[in-house]
Amino acid sequence: MPAQFVDRITINPLTGLLDLTSIPNPRVPPLAEEISFEYDCEPTALIGDLVYLSRTVPDKVEVISVNVYDDLELGTINTKLTPTRCRVLIIGKLRGSEYQLSGLQPGKTVFVGTDGQATTTAPVSGHRQAIGVATHSDGMILYPSGIKTVLN
Repeated sequence: MPAQFVDRITINPLTGLLDLTSIPNPRVPPLAEEISFEYDCEPTALIGDLVYLSRTVPDKVEVISVNVYDDLELGTINTKLTPTRCRVLIIGKLRGSEYQLSGLQPGKTVFVGTDGQATTTAPVSGHRQAIGVATHSDGMILYPSGIKTVLN
């Protein structure tokens, strides 16, 4: 894969010295700030709900209500396109009460809580899956890990 930045060497016309600067590589597209996909969802699903892929219905996500599912958290609903179609943020930034985020400790790992909500308190029962890092008391960078620990 080509480097994200390349070095450019120019001669400074005032000093006659070489200037070395790093510039974005025009052959490499910029990195995505977020990754999201559309899925079917329940009419009761809300923006901010943590979701996982349905095992029984293709192209559908289901809301995590407790952290005892065997399925890995996929992301969070960030847009309801219709009552039964939503956009799920897989990787990206979330901030605000509309995402059901509050009480997070900035700089701490965010987990799926025992109630299915994002929390910086590591669960002691059910499953433990890190889903990102808190940036504010009501914000986080979402990047779910592919590792879930069964606690009991």
